[in-house]
Amino acid sequence: MDGDGQHDPADIEKLIAHIPTFDMVVGERRKGFQASWWRAMANKIYNQLASYVTKFPIQDLTSGFRAVKAEIAHHFLYLIPMGILTPQPLP
Repeated sequence: MDGDGQHDPADIEKLIAHIPTFDMVVGERRKGFQASWWRAMANKIYNQLASYVTKFPIQDLTSGFRAVKAEIAHHFLYLIPMGILTPQPLP
């Protein structure tokens, strides 16, 4: 979940409810939560392209509100920079 208030933490249960069926579930941002009109337009193009490639409707490709099955996520941990996974001391 992104920390910028774009998603309601109460919706986490809605994401998790779909995990038995899907490997990953992505929450769609509410309208008006894009940084700018241009960014919203670019994201719309990305969503359409991703939907075409996957043959599955993608509503918000760049949303950070996601739930992923742990056994699936473990296969991709090597792609994440270690500083993100390792707690860092505050300055």
